[in-house]
Amino acid sequence: MRVALYVCRVRDRWNMLLSLDLRVDVTWWLEGASGQQVLSWLLLDEALPLSQASWLIEHFEPERGMDQWNEGHWLAYMRRKVEAYDKLSGEQAARKEVAGLAGKAGMITAERRAGTSGMAAASRGAGVGGMPDAYPAEGWAQLEQGAALLAERFRGRQLLAAEAEALLADTVPQLASWRAAAQLARLHGRLSITAALDLPTRRRPAWLSAQGAPRCRRCGSVARQRVPCAACGQAACAYCEACLALGRSRACALLLRSAAPSAVRGTAALATGGGLARWGLSAAQSAAASAALAYLARPTSTEDGPGRFLLWAVTGAGKTEMIFPLLQHTLERGGRALVATPRRDVVLELAPRLAKAFPDVALATLYGGSTERWKDAQLTLATTHQLMRFYQGFDLVIIDELDAFPYNINSK
Repeated sequence: MRVALYVCRVRDRWNMLLSLDLRVDVTWWLEGASGQQVLSWLLLDEALPLSQASWLIEHFEPERGMDQWNEGHWLAYMRRKVEAYDKLSGEQAARKEVAGLAGKAGMITAERRAGTSGMAAASRGAGVGGMPDAYPAEGWAQLEQGAALLAERFRGRQLLAAEAEALLADTVPQLASWRAAAQLARLHGRLSITAALDLPTRRRPAWLSAQGAPRCRRCGSVARQRVPCAACGQAACAYCEACLALGRSRACALLLRSAAPSAVRGTAALATGGGLARWGLSAAQSAAASAALAYLARPTSTEDGPGRFLLWAVTGAGKTEMIFPLLQHTLERGGRALVATPRRDVVLELAPRLAKAFPDVALATLYGGSTERWKDAQLTLATTHQLMRFYQGFDLVIIDELDAFPYNINSK
């Protein structure tokens, strides 16, 4: 996949961004939709491989004198950075995109004008390839609604482009241009758009992994395989074999992630003895469940990150019943909870038990072939493979049969 890449200076700070639909970015930055003063805007490339664009953005740092750079300085900067990417990624062929950068850039300088209420008015410079038009004004309000709807459907998820299209086709069929809506959601900070593979900043030791091998952002595995790719034009486009069954995660594949929602956990009243009594637990089970509830209710600073609690007992000890108070604690406070297990048969066995225990809570059951693939529910029961399609989407995650990890022939 190829995307547009540009830089803009806002409030004396340079930012580098990619775009799925440049018309949206032109309206956002140059037509005043962002409500921010844009001092400069420069289109670097209209069709750069996503893997390169994503890496350039992640490693972009403003340099001294950048405010005075002209197009020539930016082109030299791009050549230098893309060459560094090619060396790090193992790309051997000279990149046609670098040679084609000359003449593609067009500078837009914004100046404060009288009568603009502090907004930046823009005068467009003439680039050889011309500058993209703004998004049609008559469709902007509808696009804003579409972006909000898309962001809501993506809440707590991370999906490749094909999966995103399937989700939106099933849940928001009226959304005409999902790429434009996704780009606007990104500009609003409700969605992240990046490449599915993450190239390391420096070469890894040979004993640790393949030299310069990227990691899959979806499953975390090292991606050692590289093939020529018609989609991006790279001679060595890496892809991940570990999660291939869920769709090919490759260097130029688009990965869309929801912005992490605010967690609901924190200091809260513990379930009383009467609350635990509802579940018919034994004394030992009640003691274990109470300890877990105390963990859930403890004050937690955002700097600490998510914590972990281990409930360990032999088969048949009633661990499933002991998690019911934990689920109740989270669900009653408006949180989202997940119960994950490696095996599909366990998912199918637990589903009716959870449905009976929480009859008034929306339950999604996910496994290979499930008809509830895109169901939005407060309580989710899933095989662990399905979790690769989620991203920071739950306030409570309970993993059953932890001893089944890692998977066979997969120690990464």
